[in-house]
Amino acid sequence: MSRILENLWLGSIDYIHDFEFLKENKITHIITLFDKNVSTAEMVILNIKQKLIKIYDNDAEPIGDYFKSCVEFIDLALAGYRDWE
Repeated sequence: MSRILENLWLGSIDYIHDFEFLKENKITHIITLFDKNVSTAEMVILNIKQKLIKIYDNDAEPIGDYFKSCVEFIDLALAGYRDWE
């Protein structure tokens, strides 16, 4: 896991199963780019909000189409909002 900003991390999907890491670092929101939902019990217990972008890992996927909504999700998370739907 790499810290990008004080409250912004970037990492692999493996970290969503690391309860202690999520709790210790006060992770409240996660953006997942994957072809299926990968919510975990750890995320539910910690009340972590997830934005799921169902996308495949290939060059043809229009990843840029999702940048605006992801930035909005990050902005709300950094502002302290926890009521994201």
